[in-house]
Amino acid sequence: MRISRVSMTVAFVILLLCGCSKSYKDVVSYSGTGYTEQKHEEENFAPDEEGAVQEPAWTYFERLSYLFGADSTCVGMTDDMNFPEWYSGCFVNDRDRLTINVVGDTAKIRDILAQQLGGNEFDLGIGVCSINEQIKTRRLLREAIAKKYNGDLTSGTNPDGTISICIQGNNDSIISNFKRDVFDAPILRFTLAYTIGLITISNPVDHDSQEERHSKRYPAFQFDNGDDYVVDGMYRIVDDQGRIGYADEKGNTVIIPRFKCAFPFENGKAKVADTGEKRQYDSEHWYWESNGWYYIDKTGRKID
Repeated sequence: MRISRVSMTVAFVILLLCGCSKSYKDVVSYSGTGYTEQKHEEENFAPDEEGAVQEPAWTYFERLSYLFGADSTCVGMTDDMNFPEWYSGCFVNDRDRLTINVVGDTAKIRDILAQQLGGNEFDLGIGVCSINEQIKTRRLLREAIAKKYNGDLTSGTNPDGTISICIQGNNDSIISNFKRDVFDAPILRFTLAYTIGLITISNPVDHDSQEERHSKRYPAFQFDNGDDYVVDGMYRIVDDQGRIGYADEKGNTVIIPRFKCAFPFENGKAKVADTGEKRQYDSEHWYWESNGWYYIDKTGRKID
């Protein structure tokens, strides 16, 4: 059974916000409003090459999380990662591309990211503050609520890096009282509601859960009249759409199937392509033909 995006996100937030008072409800919200506000702020779009196949947004999310310290067993963002001060957050925009919100010189950061992520099929947005500041503010907010607040509220992080707090009450004075008596910070955004419930939420990357993708075991790619051989600690796997990925010797998925053509690993790298066709030499032998070959490392990151 697939894990819903809502369930996955709520579970992730419970992990982040453990230790908070039980008297309030706390969920991360990537609201429709947050996405709309970001649309006009995205800049430095990479030009689409005619006929090119856009790389899925989740692949860039994976590479970004690897960059910050994730590994193939736990892809995603956690507070204990080593985030640079320019990183504010990320989400998938209406062009189905990953938008990475940054603080600072977007042109310079784009060049750095394009090199580190092995491609430029992502967009940049303007973040209000760094994720390190968000983490610090969330921690102080949790501590203040646990000690000083007994009402109902919801809170969530917006795509631009601000933190929304919706407090249950009858008039705006409760917001002023919260700021004065509980906690306030420049990146907090307050609203009032008569009743508090779960906010409709979305996963930062609008695809199947990363945990589900990596925990799934795929059949071996068929080569030389049988299952693919283990080479350099990896063998090729294939999904039900014919896309190729890689697993380790124990069968654990390391690189989720996404390539149209893919050779075995050798000396820590493998030759792959996102587009291409299988051609027959004769009745028993075939080869791949593609104009888009490149190399990846064992995390799936494109390398020179």
